[in-house]
Amino acid sequence: MEFENPQGHESPELEIERERRKRAEFEFKTERSKREAAQKAEETKQERFGENLRRELASTGYTFHVDDGELKTLIEQTSKAKFLVRETGQFVVERDGTQISLKDVIEGFALTHPSLLQDRSQIAHLVKPEHELSREDFPDVASKARAIAEKGIDWWESLPAKRVAKIPADLETLTKETYLALSDRHKASLGLTERQIGFLLYHGTLKNFKK
Repeated sequence: MEFENPQGHESPELEIERERRKRAEFEFKTERSKREAAQKAEETKQERFGENLRRELASTGYTFHVDDGELKTLIEQTSKAKFLVRETGQFVVERDGTQISLKDVIEGFALTHPSLLQDRSQIAHLVKPEHELSREDFPDVASKARAIAEKGIDWWESLPAKRVAKIPADLETLTKETYLALSDRHKASLGLTERQIGFLLYHGTLKNFKK
């Protein structure tokens, strides 16, 4: 036989169960809010990182056929470089615990993966013989500044402003047009005699030149 509470109050067991459910619901909502906040913070962090990465990559002067995210993944997969992203979206690049410049990382990747470059001439200043260089071969302000710091302003100003025609390995294939497009420094590097120069300018080629 059940007895009613004469004062109309719930039994202690029901009150305890109600409080337990309230606490469980509160804890569930709190954890859900934490997860949502963490997810939102991560999304914001990655969005800001993407913007910063895009801006920093653009400043290197190199452009690739893959998007920024894939480029980052390829760099981390093919080298020991790691991108460490802060909560603000700012980042640094490290290799073996030492911070390195993104410019150096991208430059190294471009040299080892030239097929991924949108324009291979972007690495011309790194792979061309010095006597074939022009100021146009340096893709950005940083590479130009580095060249001037290493070689001097006189060396820099001696470079032709525009990209020069590639000097053929075999002088017999050298044409008058190619020769005239070269800077004085490039012409001198060919070591042509006055007779060869005269023959080239008159005939347009050195193919039938007899020493």
